[in-house]
Amino acid sequence: SRCKIRSFIYLGDSQDSILIDGNYFENPGYDFQTLASYDYNNITLRNNVFNGQIYQFYPSTSSGNNLYIYNNLFLVDGYAFAGSNRYLIFRNNIFYRADPNSAMSSSDFDYNLIYKAHYTVNTFPSSGNTVGSHNLNNVDPKFVTFPANGDYYSYAYDFNLQSTSTAINAGSDGKDVGLTGGDGYFQPFGIPNIPQINQFSITTPANATIAPGGNLQISVKSSIAR
Repeated sequence: SRCKIRSFIYLGDSQDSILIDGNYFENPGYDFQTLASYDYNNITLRNNVFNGQIYQFYPSTSSGNNLYIYNNLFLVDGYAFAGSNRYLIFRNNIFYRADPNSAMSSSDFDYNLIYKAHYTVNTFPSSGNTVGSHNLNNVDPKFVTFPANGDYYSYAYDFNLQSTSTAINAGSDGKDVGLTGGDGYFQPFGIPNIPQINQFSITTPANATIAPGGNLQISVKSSIAR
């Protein structure tokens, strides 16, 4: 949670009950991959930023896996998936120039947004997959600050949604599509969700010098990053 992943996360052997939440995946190559055809159950990727691809994420069986990909932002300049990926459930994700139309089967897409897909038309892969009617196809999410033609992640960009964005409250849970919605939380600088002092100042006296027995007044502001 709230990490900067400089290379990738790899799940080898069978895995159960894993949450990957609010991270920035820096690598424009493979960001997340599994060892093919093992048992993967109850794995959730939510509110992450992916500069690269998800590679070969599929379990050995087709039911009861609960593999959720919710409220992520995919920015790779090309296909978002490689190898073989299947039995995944996609909700409330934003694909900005990242193209989901490759290496995907037997998966479920609904309430997602796609814009400026790199290779194909701005729709989700219907062949061999289930594509719902609530996806936003070829719709600009209207980030506060982001290049019109897309880019990899930068701390200079603001991925909050403008007030006119169609993605606001358009998710499967009635919350935003993308990083600002869902049950997870993306904090760009990885600040933990405990109270942080973000302002400390001496208000009186102005020169911060007092005589013995005098009074010193301070002002402290604290916040919690959700």
